[in-house]
Amino acid sequence: MRTVIGLTLLALLGAGSVRAESVDKRFSISGEKLLLVNLVGEIRVEAGTGPGFEIDVAVRGRDAKAELVRFDQAEGPNAHLFVQYRIEEERTFVYPGLGHGSNSSFAAPRGTSWGESGTGDHSFFHRANRQVRIRNRGRGLEAWADVTVRVPAGKKLEIRHGAGRIKATNVRSDLLLDSCVGAVEVEGIRGEVSVDTGSGEVSVRDTDGDLTIDTGSGSVTLERCRGGHVSVDTGSGSVDAEGIEVDDLQIDTGSGGVTVALTRMGKGSFVIDTGSGSIDFRLPPGASADIRADTGSGGISLDLAQAKLRRHEEDEVAVTLGNGEASVTLDAGSGSIHIAQ
Repeated sequence: MRTVIGLTLLALLGAGSVRAESVDKRFSISGEKLLLVNLVGEIRVEAGTGPGFEIDVAVRGRDAKAELVRFDQAEGPNAHLFVQYRIEEERTFVYPGLGHGSNSSFAAPRGTSWGESGTGDHSFFHRANRQVRIRNRGRGLEAWADVTVRVPAGKKLEIRHGAGRIKATNVRSDLLLDSCVGAVEVEGIRGEVSVDTGSGEVSVRDTDGDLTIDTGSGSVTLERCRGGHVSVDTGSGSVDAEGIEVDDLQIDTGSGGVTVALTRMGKGSFVIDTGSGSIDFRLPPGASADIRADTGSGGISLDLAQAKLRRHEEDEVAVTLGNGEASVTLDAGSGSIHIAQ
């Protein structure tokens, strides 16, 4: 899932007492698709006005200095920018932006070594399964890279990130946003959006295009999302979706309640499955759907006008609205189900 992280740990030159420096870099990279890789910091995605990708990188922190980082960049079919750090054995980073009291660790994704192209199969620390620890304060290397990337309309952007917030706004492009730890915010995107975070809240607002979200832990909020397909999968976390206009939808939570309010539904498949948590499913006026609902415990309630009830028991319901064109399946392992129109 995280095959690239574009950060190499080698030998840290200089003593810890060396004064911090501000390292600011600007890049212009041409290509139809850009792969941006960073370890720690905040990433902002904005609309670009030029023909290529414009990237600003600001390296900050008490240990920041020019000798600490290097940038691997390429243009054309394999366009990329990797932010690479240079340290020895220290694998703990201090990043105040992670949040007060936060302390996270994760297996370093496989990436490239310093000076390599970024396409090889090399481990992040030259060995597999080494850990990176990110803490809000305390001992460790206090250095991070805040990145702003401006994306021209019609281009594609892929981000592979370790820890820190990703925020994308008002871009007319396809986006793939992959983070180990950190919140992801998306708003005003016209294009396909894919979000994958190991831990962190995800909020998506005012989008037009297919949407895929995968979180290990963290709540998901969707507002005014339009497209052919919406898919949400979270191991632990609630899902709240309002003003959704899609042809088909799939939501799966291991633990967490689900609320969905549709303003338009196509003739596809609408599936909501939660291991533990209630389901509140609201259809738009004039909906045509075949609905089946099942819960292990919690009960099922209906608030539907002119519906044909085929089966109604405490833990199982089958009902038809209109001609039953769309297929709706609601399954709660433990939790109530409410269906309304």
